[in-house]
Amino acid sequence: MDISTEEYQEGGENRFKHRLPNPPAYQNLVLERGMLIGSQLMQWYKESIEGFAFNPNDVTVILLNGLHIPIQAWNFVNAIPLKWSISDFNAVENTIVVETVEFSYQYFKRIDVTDLIAAIT
Repeated sequence: MDISTEEYQEGGENRFKHRLPNPPAYQNLVLERGMLIGSQLMQWYKESIEGFAFNPNDVTVILLNGLHIPIQAWNFVNAIPLKWSISDFNAVENTIVVETVEFSYQYFKRIDVTDLIAAIT
């Protein structure tokens, strides 16, 4: 998230310009993971692209530690899918196929970890 400022010169005040904040600008959300079969996320993407019917949805990303306990989460509001790609296929190498999905969204909120743990238990 970036917040730029706009300078405003006040009449009669010559020592400085006021710097007023503009609304925040958000970069696209880019998610990478091993390719899954039957993913609801990919079904939503497919319906959006093939039918050209973009229905915004919230996307929640949860960061887990090694024990699969949530340590942080973010909710991306009114996201729409923009781009999908997969890694190269190479029969010689034994690698995982990675898919990358990119979303545009209005804004995001950090979710308190204690709220996540309470929702799970």
